[in-house]
Amino acid sequence: MCAGLVLALFAGGLWYLVPSAATRESNDSDSLTQELTETLPGCGVWRWNLARGHVHWSAPMHRLLGLEPTGDAMPYRNLAKALHPDDDLRAELDRHMREGISAFDQCFRLRHAEGHWISVRLRGHITRSPTDAEPYLTGMAVLADEDAVPGSSDANARLRDAVETISEAFVLWDNQNRLVMCNSKYQQFHGLADDMVRPGSPYEEVIAAASEPIVSKRIAVAGQYVDDSRTYEAQIEDGRWLHINERRTRDGGYVSVGTDISVLKESQQRLGESEQQLRASVAELRLSRRELEHQKQQLVDLAEKYALEKNRAEAANRAKSEFLANISHELRTPLNAVIGFSEVMQQALFGPLGHPKYDEYARDIYASGAYLLEVINDILDMSKIEAGRMSLASAPWTWPTSSRTA
Repeated sequence: MCAGLVLALFAGGLWYLVPSAATRESNDSDSLTQELTETLPGCGVWRWNLARGHVHWSAPMHRLLGLEPTGDAMPYRNLAKALHPDDDLRAELDRHMREGISAFDQCFRLRHAEGHWISVRLRGHITRSPTDAEPYLTGMAVLADEDAVPGSSDANARLRDAVETISEAFVLWDNQNRLVMCNSKYQQFHGLADDMVRPGSPYEEVIAAASEPIVSKRIAVAGQYVDDSRTYEAQIEDGRWLHINERRTRDGGYVSVGTDISVLKESQQRLGESEQQLRASVAELRLSRRELEHQKQQLVDLAEKYALEKNRAEAANRAKSEFLANISHELRTPLNAVIGFSEVMQQALFGPLGHPKYDEYARDIYASGAYLLEVINDILDMSKIEAGRMSLASAPWTWPTSSRTA
C-alpha cells in the first residue's frame, strides 16, 4: 500500500534522516530503526552494518516476510539463507563500495515464511560511522512490481549508457507505438527537441516534430524479410550513407538502428575505381601481348624468308662460281693454243713469215693472249676463294732495294 508513496517519500525523508543517522554511534541502530519506522510506518526499514554483517529490520519488514518481529540484530547468514540463489545482494554492495557509489537501489527476491518468493526493492544510502568508519546501509524495502527483475535499475542504467555510447542512431518503440528510448544520435539526426524524446511519447507526435532527411537514393539489401522488417541503405542529401535495420520485437514493438556507412561507401567506391583501373591495365596488357605475338610471328616469317633468300643466294653464288670455272676452263684450252701458235710464229720455228708485219701481229697476238690468260686465272682464283677451296702457302719475302733505300 506504500509502494508508490514510499518511493517519493524515501527520496526526501530518508535522505534527510540518513545523514543524521551517520553521526550516531553503531549501538544506536535500534533507535535509528525505530525513528525511521515511526517516520514511514508500514514499510520495511533496514539498518545493515556491512563490516560486521549485522542486519536490523523494522517490524513491518518482518511482517512483509510473514515473520514475527524481533528487536535483535540478525546475522548476515540468516539473510543469505532467505535470499534467492540467483540474487547476490552482497556482491552488489561490494561493487558500490569499490566504485564509491553511495546511493543503492536494487531489486531482489526473499523467501516468504510460507515458502514462496517475493520481489523486494531496497533503496538506501551507504554511509560510514564517524567513530569507527564502519560502513552502514540504511534503506527502505517495499514490494516490487511482479515484473521487476533483480538488479533491473542498474541494468537499465547500464543499458541506456550503452545505447547512448554506440555510434549508431537507435530508437525503440513499444507495441503501442510509444517511444521507449532513443539515443542522442537519433535525436540529432532527426532534429528533435529534448521534450519530444521522453519515454512514452506517441510515435505520431515524434515523427511530426522530426525533420526527416531528404533521401536521394535508397538501395534494398538482399536478405530474409519477415512481416514489415527490412534492411536498406539510404543516401541522404548531404552525401552521407546510412545502413538502416528495422525489426519487430517479440512483444510487437519496433526497433530501428541506423549506421553511418559513408566511410565504407567511400572505400567501396575507391575499390571499384581501383578495380576498373586494374581491368583497364589487364586489357592493355592483353593488347600488348597480342601485338608482341603478332610481331613475333612477323619476325618468324622474316627469318624464314631470310633463310629462303639466303639459300637462294648461296645457290646462285655456287651456280655463278661453277659457271665461271667451267667457262674459264673452256676459254683456257683454245687460248693456250692461240698463245702457243703465236709464240711459234713469233720465233719462226718453221721459217720466216715473209713480211715484217706478220712478226708484229704475232707479238700482239701473244701479248693479248697472255693478258687474257691472266684475267681468266684471276677469275678462277676468285671462284676458289668464294668456294673456300683456296689454299695459301707461306714463302720468304725480301724487301726491294728501292724500298729499303727510301
